[in-house]
Amino acid sequence: MPFEVSRRDGVLHLSLDTPNCAVNIFDRRTAEQLRELLPQVSPRDTRAVVFRSAKIESFINGVGLLMIQSARSRETIRVGGDFFRTAYHAVRDCPVPTIAAVRGNCWGCGLEFLLNCHYRIAADTCSTNFFMTEVVNYLLFPTFDGVHNLPIQLGFENALNLLLWGERWSSQRAAQEGLINEVANHRHFDESVNRFVSRVLAGGVSRCIPERKRLAWTEDCETLRRVTEERIRALPPDYQQVYLNCLDQMVRAARKDELDEEDHALARSWEADSILSRAGKSAHSFFFIQQIASQFPPPGATPPGLARISFTGEGRSFAAFAEDLESRLVEGVTVTPPRMRPDAGGFDRIIVDLQGPRDGESCAFLEVDVRTGDRRDHSDPKPLRLYSPIRAVNPRFFELAATDHAVAQLVEVTSYLRRAGFTIVPTRTGGRFGTDRLIRSFLGPLAAYVIRGGDVRDVNFTLREFGFIRRPHALLENLGIESAADWLRPVLTDQESAAALPGVLELLRGKEFAGGRWDQDLLDALAISWTAFARTGIQKGVFSHPTLIDVTAREVIDFPLMQKSLCNWLSQGRVAEALGCVDRDRDLVGEEDLVVASDYLAGGRGFYA
Repeated sequence: MPFEVSRRDGVLHLSLDTPNCAVNIFDRRTAEQLRELLPQVSPRDTRAVVFRSAKIESFINGVGLLMIQSARSRETIRVGGDFFRTAYHAVRDCPVPTIAAVRGNCWGCGLEFLLNCHYRIAADTCSTNFFMTEVVNYLLFPTFDGVHNLPIQLGFENALNLLLWGERWSSQRAAQEGLINEVANHRHFDESVNRFVSRVLAGGVSRCIPERKRLAWTEDCETLRRVTEERIRALPPDYQQVYLNCLDQMVRAARKDELDEEDHALARSWEADSILSRAGKSAHSFFFIQQIASQFPPPGATPPGLARISFTGEGRSFAAFAEDLESRLVEGVTVTPPRMRPDAGGFDRIIVDLQGPRDGESCAFLEVDVRTGDRRDHSDPKPLRLYSPIRAVNPRFFELAATDHAVAQLVEVTSYLRRAGFTIVPTRTGGRFGTDRLIRSFLGPLAAYVIRGGDVRDVNFTLREFGFIRRPHALLENLGIESAADWLRPVLTDQESAAALPGVLELLRGKEFAGGRWDQDLLDALAISWTAFARTGIQKGVFSHPTLIDVTAREVIDFPLMQKSLCNWLSQGRVAEALGCVDRDRDLVGEEDLVVASDYLAGGRGFYA
């Protein structure tokens, strides 16, 4: 069974360990076991119920995606949702204290599960974090009353930030905001949990679920509601309804003493709408792309005994990275505080010990050059280079580029960085970084469009209608106008255009889309430019699999969830249509890109064929 069941001193301990899975999934068998166990719990023989995880990096992840896979009608969604909700409510309504001992990711439906536990303690590791994935990752209306419980337990603003805008909370932040009672040192986690349970039983800990609602609806709340609605109206049209529905239900939960049957029925209806929507189905597909991408590089390349990584760099960007890395506690790993080089004005090294030396083996020493935002070619690279030009936009993303001699070491470095909470795309060194190639393929046609007389509002309108949330202004504010101009000049075909580039990029920093119109030529130009980027990246071995391109596109340029993924969208039919319709006289893409896109079409196979 998913839960290992044990009793000690009248306390029922349930340790979740989903079979044959790297993370814990609250699947049907898990729900069945709770529906059977919890109704039998009585204060006569049970003092408390403690929920734990046997997987140190996953508390509970996922239910909603499983429901999407099986959903065929509104009725199957209702029946499936009610089945799982009964298990969640059994935790909430248990006659003895229910205690969550969180160690590892508590995401999505796992966070909704946590909101039904009376008392909560969490480990201090970076893998223990709290994130509502439903809306921001999958465009789904939450299934298990999180939309109601969040504002009641955490306040209206915190609820909005968690559910609609994708805030991820560390254990420390969760304790500060009242989501959990306290944080435990991971090195003594079991002992801390035992002491916490004892204090709960002695009446020394306050419940996380309030006996009565904490929230009073104030003028500040009403102002925040209006501002949030305006922000939602700026999102792509296909995204807006699920966001507005969530906002509506959070307002109802915050303003009413008790939610009635009409409120719950409406929530169930909106849940079904999101699961059955095209946007929701497309976003669901990206989950599986992420899972495949996470298998690269293949574990078979792991070298024995890699014990130490030395990250080196210079300047403020590296100093910020080193401090970030030092703060990310990973079980079994020791991080030596960063060493400052006096003449450089910034840190130059931070060392990570993955394990102690083993008999007969020396410690492997690996240098990784961290460069954040310099956009330089790496023709003479270190064996591994960690790179991101977008840390201000997405601080979790890095490209990890390896030479042929360092591919084996790439495996353990990637594994560690992923455990530390980063999204890592491994690539092979080949001239420019893959991330740079992607950004150039995105900004190049946009800049050319404006240089040729196009309206910036049309750029933003077209991207918004296509599904982009984070439009060019976010990238340009991170890259800087002069740096981006230097970067893009090689793709422009004449000196006059190159001279105009800084002013054009300054225009693209604008966010305005009102009054704009859809321009299919622009989208066709992007399709050709992206095709050239993706095909070249695969052919040159920069990316070993299309899923790595898709994750990079999602993380770096915010490629829309509603289009599934970049390589899926770049079907043979799509590219053929773009090549047949693009106005070549407007010169939005270079001849080289047109040739590569034509070669891709001539090959007769899509990226996933």
